[in-house]
Amino acid sequence: MNGIPGDPQACGQPAPGCAYCIEGFTPAFDTFHGPHFTTCPRCTSPCPYCVGRGRFPLTDCLDCYTTQLVATEQRAWLCPECLGVLEVT
Repeated sequence: MNGIPGDPQACGQPAPGCAYCIEGFTPAFDTFHGPHFTTCPRCTSPCPYCVGRGRFPLTDCLDCYTTQLVATEQRAWLCPECLGVLEVT
């Protein structure tokens, strides 16, 4: 079911894949990215460019995040459509 991100009709009811939805984003964790957000698979459509692969770091400052990566000689490859992090090299 797709709808407006954060729509109570789509996300207000606890359901598999949407129980922790926060305004269209779901908290996630993996060993490489650490804690981050992904788009909610229930109430938002996946990005047409990265097909929902983009990860969103737990920060409100994308410039701060990329500056931290540059300081450690790393670079984030961002999706040109949703600006989610696709890869860090």
